[in-house]
Amino acid sequence: MNKNIILPCEIKSREFDAKLLLACILADRGWRVLFGSRNHLHMKLARLPRSIYLGKDVRVSSRLVVRIMQKLGHCFVALDEEALFFYSRQYYRDVRVNAEVLAAAQHLFAWGPENAAAWRESPDYKGTPITLTGHGRIDLMRPEFRALHTKAAEGLQQQHGRFILINTNFGALNHFYSQLNIMPEPTEGDAKAGSWGWQLAKHKHEVFRSFLAMVPDLAAKFPHIKFILRPHPAENLEVWRTAVKNCSNVEVIGQGNVLSWVLASECLIHNGCTTGLEAYVLNALPIAYQAVRSEAHDLHLPNELSLVAKDDAQLHDMVKKVWSGQLKHGDQQSAERDRLLSKFIVSTEGPLASERMADVLDAIVAENHSRVVPSLLKRFAGVLHAEGRAMVKRINMRRPNHKTSAAYTAHRFPDTTVEQLRQRIAEFRPLMGLHNQIEAIETSPNIFEIRAVASSEAT
Repeated sequence: MNKNIILPCEIKSREFDAKLLLACILADRGWRVLFGSRNHLHMKLARLPRSIYLGKDVRVSSRLVVRIMQKLGHCFVALDEEALFFYSRQYYRDVRVNAEVLAAAQHLFAWGPENAAAWRESPDYKGTPITLTGHGRIDLMRPEFRALHTKAAEGLQQQHGRFILINTNFGALNHFYSQLNIMPEPTEGDAKAGSWGWQLAKHKHEVFRSFLAMVPDLAAKFPHIKFILRPHPAENLEVWRTAVKNCSNVEVIGQGNVLSWVLASECLIHNGCTTGLEAYVLNALPIAYQAVRSEAHDLHLPNELSLVAKDDAQLHDMVKKVWSGQLKHGDQQSAERDRLLSKFIVSTEGPLASERMADVLDAIVAENHSRVVPSLLKRFAGVLHAEGRAMVKRINMRRPNHKTSAAYTAHRFPDTTVEQLRQRIAEFRPLMGLHNQIEAIETSPNIFEIRAVASSEAT
């Protein structure tokens, strides 16, 4: 089995650096890495060499592409970009685990014990190997990589001065395209009124409204403080811009790596956001605004790793203390919170998550050198399937408001040049202890080949 791997990246601001870190480590070990926009890679899937493909989840939405990859002879392995925390293991399995996709995976990479347990307890789990690797996004928060974000954070501070960051996570009900909202506001007359899902939607909309009210109220209460509101990449920014249109001290910004924003800020205000956990790992200062609370429907981990404001009065008091220096980065750190974190993430110390993944991938290649290649007829069917799907995608890219429209694809993965990629690799390299020079070559727009080269070949 050749050492080829496909590393698709769906949301650039969330996944790009972590996937690129893994790409560099694999390239240094002699792998040929195809890296870039997930949508663009899928359009070329029939023309890519047989490879290991690292999937972003095992959801039903990945089923079609998994079927195509099996016909083409690719080896499917998976992590779950959104498995860091969930309402319950049962809810996670209902929403994010599909029997066919789970069975197709030859290996699973878990963030930590909770993620692995959620997979193993699935009635559809048939013994697929699971390795507790952690995730490359955590690697980039570790002290040895923090310098990657320092320069960008300093640039943000120079541009904006002191500011407080507010992150939101309402893509399910404030989607970039409103017709793609999967959590419409429930009513008492709904057929599912009173069900757990109905109650979840009701709670989420209440939290959403609390943030819509809190942000302008906070801006009016503290007119001398600048607030940066950073919605989730799937959200409609215009809803927030409308909400704060009369607030001269609030700016809505959706670009840039969130880690730099967190480090640049005086504190982070959120509710159930991954960013709350990221701020904790970065030794920054997360505050969970929980004026609306639900034991059954809150995502507890990021809130429990944060200082909690249970109402506006507590939030105002914390903001005052932050701005006066009485509350600082790291003040929420505790041994109890560290123990809680260890149930969900294994790679905050020791080998990098990316190195652990690379070790597993090396072993897969060694163990599958005689893997059966699909028949010519099956591969031909795979090519037809892949090209047919690509044709449909090209049509949908021209359809306004479609989930694979050109506008939404560019929103999730803005165009990237090979020069930008090479610059980021150059920033990574001194921090990684790599043996080789790493080169990036653009094979088509937003798709790159990353490989190791001799020093004399490097550009």
